[in-house]
Parts: sequence; C-alpha cells; structure tokens
Amino acid sequence: MWSKTMIGYGPEDDNFVLELTYNYGVKSYQLGNDYEAITIHSKRVYANLVAQGLGTPLTRGSGAPVLEVAAPDGYRFHVVDADPSTGPCPVTELALNVSDLERSLAFWSGFLGFSVQRSVDGEAELSCGPAQCLLRLRQLAPGQQLERGTA
Repeated sequence: MWSKTMIGYGPEDDNFVLELTYNYGVKSYQLGNDYEAITIHSKRVYANLVAQGLGTPLTRGSGAPVLEVAAPDGYRFHVVDADPSTGPCPVTELALNVSDLERSLAFWSGFLGFSVQRSVDGEAELSCGPAQCLLRLRQLAPGQQLERGTA
C-alpha cells in the first residue's frame, strides 16, 4: 500500500513541487549517487538554520553564504542566504549526477525540450523556461558508476 503527497511553496502550476511517495511497510531506502542536492534561496530558511546551529557552510564562489543540510534520509539541500531573483518560488535548482553528460543533455534538451543555459567542465545548466528552477547535470568522475539505490 502507498500514498502520494505533493509539497512545495505554492501551486504546482507555477512553483517547484516535490512528490513524496509513502510505501507503507518499507522501513528504509538506499540513497544512490544520482541525486546531488536541491537549492533553496531564502533568507528566512537560512536564518532559521543558523539559529538552530544546523548546516555546513559551502564555498560557492562569490555571492551569498550557503549552508548544506541533509534530511534524516540523506537527501541534501543547499540553502542560500538570499531571496530568489527569478520569481516567487525559492526552489531554484535541482542538481543531478550523471554517468554520461552528452547522453543526458540529448535526453533533457533534445527529447524533453529543456534549453541548455551553460555547459562547461563536465557540468551543464538547463532550463525549461523563464523563472523556472534550473536543472544542473554533473558528470561523475571517470570510472565512477551511477548508483540509483532504491530511493
């Protein structure tokens, strides 16, 4: 038996939402290395993390400070001390690791119609439209296998 729940910062028509699936009776899932992180731009969330003493500072070039936090199941979130500049939704990026960047770009841009915003040094940023969450694809290191786990 299972059920689904959608969560997000607003209606799914104009906000990034996550679909949670509850599989009753399943005690845990094995997290693979395909998921990297979801980035959230929110001064309020960042301040709450600092107040609770949570998060690990990340270095992301110049710009606003970033904290990495992980959910109890291991899913990582990067929280930026800035409000979103692209629209009302604070979820600004989904980062995935891939085993073959060129094949992944062919799928996401060729088949699904995402536009490539930038592609350099084994990493690509894609968009499905203005003010939408970016999709960041990162090439795994040579010889590293993609592991999807059971999550």
